[in-house]
Amino acid sequence: MTSYLVYFNDNGLDTLFDATQWDKERVWNVLKGSESPRGPDIMRMIIDTQRLKALNYKLYAFESDMDSITIIKKFHEDPIGIRELIAKTGTKLFNGQD
Repeated sequence: MTSYLVYFNDNGLDTLFDATQWDKERVWNVLKGSESPRGPDIMRMIIDTQRLKALNYKLYAFESDMDSITIIKKFHEDPIGIRELIAKTGTKLFNGQD
């Protein structure tokens, strides 16, 4: 299972962040004494969500067996289905309509 942070609106996917891969890279960099990789800009996402309420932005964390390429394809091929799957199986972190 891979953990993702996904940020989307009524027009489609904005950001898909592979948190599992980021965590692995962060651990390896700590062990090597290197700088940690940057994570997603969550504050920008929350500010955009509040500023652009008409677009109905949503921020979710979810786990999936799908790889990131498949998730991106699903946003193009079946946007309603993937949004419903994320809402059903994920954890809502922020919703522009709340």
